[in-house]
Amino acid sequence: ANFSIFNASQSEPTYAGMGTTLVMAWFYDNRMSVGHVGDSRLYRLRGHRFEQLTRDHSLLQEQLDNGIITAEQARYADNRNLVTRALGVDPEVDVEVHDFDVQIGDILLLCSDGLNDMVDDDDIAVTLRTLGDNLALAADHLVHMTNANGGRDNVSVILVRVAADYAVPNGWWQRLLAWLKAGYRGTLQNALDRPKAVLGAGVVAVVLAMLAVPFFPTTFLPPFNEGTFLIGMRL
Repeated sequence: ANFSIFNASQSEPTYAGMGTTLVMAWFYDNRMSVGHVGDSRLYRLRGHRFEQLTRDHSLLQEQLDNGIITAEQARYADNRNLVTRALGVDPEVDVEVHDFDVQIGDILLLCSDGLNDMVDDDDIAVTLRTLGDNLALAADHLVHMTNANGGRDNVSVILVRVAADYAVPNGWWQRLLAWLKAGYRGTLQNALDRPKAVLGAGVVAVVLAMLAVPFFPTTFLPPFNEGTFLIGMRL
């Protein structure tokens, strides 16, 4: 994706300076690896606790981290859309990757800044707590709130609810997954440098439990059952 965007911006004058942001999640063995670039975000609702798991690559976030401005001032800052890292701006990109545990009932929200720029985190949390049993409706409502508040930018919303355990039993598959995971961080960087489609405003959720089905024989599939993940999205 990074190579494709960078190449387009270099070869077509009208695309000069083009870039995008990305957030992605890989679910495996009751865990989740999250990679992101820029200010697209991943949030988690666990019980009543709603939290942002990614940290924006933005000038505003750096000012917050350095105590230059307060969180209240950041809500009304003029430079809130100035990112310090993006896909397609340079030939290579540094993807920030972190691992998180996953529990049954967790709701994960992947979104572009078009959502959180227009809707406060508290209002997003209320929506997920209220409509979490209907992810498609919750996604619709988040986009509606964005547009009702002015909708200054494109908005992409992906919601995932963990509905069942997907732990990997001891055996050959666990050893294979450990081997794959060992090379995952470097592989993620390499994958982003190859041409791929950029989804919506740069928001991509990768649920490998589903994507693996067409590519692997049945004997190589991880132990995910139908209904392990419930997904709703609006792009």
